Amino acid sequence: MNETIEIIKAKLTPSLLPMWMHDRNVANPMYGHCYHSSATLKHFYPNLQLNKGLDWEGEWHWWCVDEMGTIIDITAEQYTSIGKELPYEVGVKANELWLGSYKDRVKRLIKAVENHNNNKWFNYEEAR
Repeated sequence: MNETIEIIKAKLTPSLLPMWMHDRNVANPMYGHCYHSSATLKHFYPNLQLNKGLDWEGEWHWWCVDEMGTIIDITAEQYTSIGKELPYEVGVKANELWLGSYKDRVKRLIKAVENHNNNKWFNYEEAR
């Protein structure tokens, strides 16, 4: 799983985010990537449970929890890098979001990880 997590992290680019998140993502590169990175990890490890919690700004943060209750948070550093608490204490189990742009970003990231694993060059624009 650790290798998959590192591949997912390497594939997180601003092109996976809506435009309104780009400015904040420049200073905090993990910002905005929590949902699609967590849903992508769950795709490869279906026994994981998606969780979400509201942070101090009222934004949802997403992560996975394994069968033993261990938190797997690919983008935790979007909080730790700025000295903020992660919203695990207020977290709840969640289902995947299969609406428009959310679904598209997850599919694109899954394809990027699969192509990486197949040693293929990948272009996000071609995945649209």
